Amino acid sequence: MQTYHCEFCEAAFLSTPSERKRFCSRPCANRATARQRALPDESRFWAHMSKIANGCWIWTGALNAADGYGAFGVNRDGRYKAISAHGCSWELYFGPVPQGQHVCHDCPGGDNKLCVNPDHFWLGTARQNARDASRKGQLIRKRHDLNPATNLIVKGAQIVSSRP
Repeated sequence: MQTYHCEFCEAAFLSTPSERKRFCSRPCANRATARQRALPDESRFWAHMSKIANGCWIWTGALNAADGYGAFGVNRDGRYKAISAHGCSWELYFGPVPQGQHVCHDCPGGDNKLCVNPDHFWLGTARQNARDASRKGQLIRKRHDLNPATNLIVKGAQIVSSRP
C-alpha cells in the first residue's frame, strides 16, 4: 500500500500502485467531474490536444472503443452528449456541421483518426467519406461470407448444404 493525495480534497488515502486512484472517494470524483464540466466546452477540449511535427493536432482525451476516433462530451442545453473529437474541433472553428454532412479527415502523410486539426478536415456526405476511405485503403468491410461459420445453411440441427 502507498499513500496518495486526493486530487479534489487533498486528503491522504491508501492505495496500491497498480490501482493508483486519483480520488479518495466516489463523492470526490463526482465533485471533480462536476467542476470540470462547469468549464466551457472549448477550454475542456483544448486541454486534450497536443501538436506534432506533421501538422496534426493529436487528441489525448477519451477514445471511442468501437472505431478508435477521439470522443468528447459537449454540453447541449444542460445535458452532455458524446460526439467525435474531430467533429467538435470542426464546430469550434467553423460552426455546426450541416445536416447530412460528415467531418472527413485529409491529413498530410495519411489520415490520422486522432487528429483534431480543423485544417485537415473537409465536409462530405457519408458516401463521399466511404469512397475516400476506400481509396486510401482504410475501409474495413465486415463481410459475412469471410466467416466460414456463416456459409452453412442449417435446417433444425442438421446441416443441409454448404455454400460455395
